[in-house]
Amino acid sequence: ETLHAWEICRSTNGCSWQTSDWAACNNTCGTGTATRSVHCSSGWDADCLAERPDDKQPCEDTGGCGWVFSKWSTCNTTCGDGEQTRTYSCPTGNPADCPSISPTAVAQPC
Repeated sequence: ETLHAWEICRSTNGCSWQTSDWAACNNTCGTGTATRSVHCSSGWDADCLAERPDDKQPCEDTGGCGWVFSKWSTCNTTCGDGEQTRTYSCPTGNPADCPSISPTAVAQPC
């Protein structure tokens, strides 16, 4: 009769970090943070001996930038035709990050 002896063993030699793709930047107009999931292939982070990869990184996106306008000024005349104006800025501080602007968006007759 043959006897079999079983011993439970556990190895972490083949464990490695698994990462997902980076998610989209969390800010569509300026600096933000992109995230991804990071986990050890064994399911236990302690089993991965290599340095854990970052799960966050800074990112920059300007695709959602739009101009921010002030309120219209008071009319520049109290009798007859005049003009109202307003100021505008891009939230990032860089006008190149916002779409082009038409002159009617900053001045109007009153």
